[in-house]
Amino acid sequence: MPDSDDNLKYRSTSRINFGRSRPAKTLSRERLLREWYGEELADRELESKQPAARGIGGLIDALKAEMDGDEQVLMRTIVDQWDSIVDEMTAKQAVPRRIEGDVLHVEVFNAAFRYHIQSFGVRQQMIDAVTRLSSGRIRDVKLIVGGTTMRPGNKRGGNRES
Repeated sequence: MPDSDDNLKYRSTSRINFGRSRPAKTLSRERLLREWYGEELADRELESKQPAARGIGGLIDALKAEMDGDEQVLMRTIVDQWDSIVDEMTAKQAVPRRIEGDVLHVEVFNAAFRYHIQSFGVRQQMIDAVTRLSSGRIRDVKLIVGGTTMRPGNKRGGNRES
């Protein structure tokens, strides 16, 4: 039984790809299966070749992981609670900038203040507080020396890590 033009057009586009044409390799494979199995059995055979269906939750989790959504949310939480993580003086001189793996990078605007954070236990207090806040995802804090060119709102300069 020959297919109508509408039916052929429907089969030659993918609903998954929102109407875009499928690759020539896919079309030729489908054509071969239809010739080999016949119209009715070919659909069943084509279905068996498709990847297994995944739940929407799994797709969203995969997309979040791809976009590092959890990391962005965690960074936003740390920035929002920075004043409660460190004391007032440290909050004015140091700002969380990014997360890489399990390390929070904190920019310190003054090299002398970086020494203060490193030498007088402030860094360890940061690590403890951020580790608790992140449920153990962040295990270390790396201090980045910035300086006056890196103050918030000033777009000049670059930072160097130490």
